Amino acid sequence: MSNKKTKPLVIVMICMLLTSLFLAGCILPTKYMVEMRDGVHLATDVYLPRGQSSPHGAILIRTPYSKNPLGLIGMTWARQGWLVRILLKKGGVAD
Repeated sequence: MSNKKTKPLVIVMICMLLTSLFLAGCILPTKYMVEMRDGVHLATDVYLPRGQSSPHGAILIRTPYSKNPLGLIGMTWARQGWLVRILLKKGGVAD
């Protein structure tokens, strides 16, 4: 593809991403430092669905990299009723 064709496509994709972020329902993560058995604390973001009263499953995402890019995924699944935990593996840098 030429640059003239890809530029509008990239702009549309960015607009769609920003729109979905604004429509995410203001679900913000609660940040925890979870202690492991060996005493190491791992950075964890928890996204809770609003108004969830019945028992429901949970989604756990473990990443060795930054957990910030996964925030949109956490917000989206929380809007759908899922509890989402994004856990940074040992050796990662807490954001």
